[in-house]
Amino acid sequence: MIATYFVGTQKRYLVADGVSLSEEEWNSIVKKTARQDEEQGYKDRKAGFYDKWYRYNRQDDGAAYDRGCVRAVNEGKCIAECIIIECRGD
Repeated sequence: MIATYFVGTQKRYLVADGVSLSEEEWNSIVKKTARQDEEQGYKDRKAGFYDKWYRYNRQDDGAAYDRGCVRAVNEGKCIAECIIIECRGD
């Protein structure tokens, strides 16, 4: 869970373990994670997999991962079969 608060007019983000991040730091982390997730989606789909973990465990609900999967399909770089890796909630 992420909490947003302000110090004066500066927006801050409180993340795990009480770490406080500026808006610039937070945006940098979000962009880096999206790039990594998109690349993982690309690699997974090329190998014939789709991992639902990204759908349920990312702030963007798996949007970046899905972009990578779509890119692999559009480039014709993936095999026809796709195994879906379910995400268990336990």
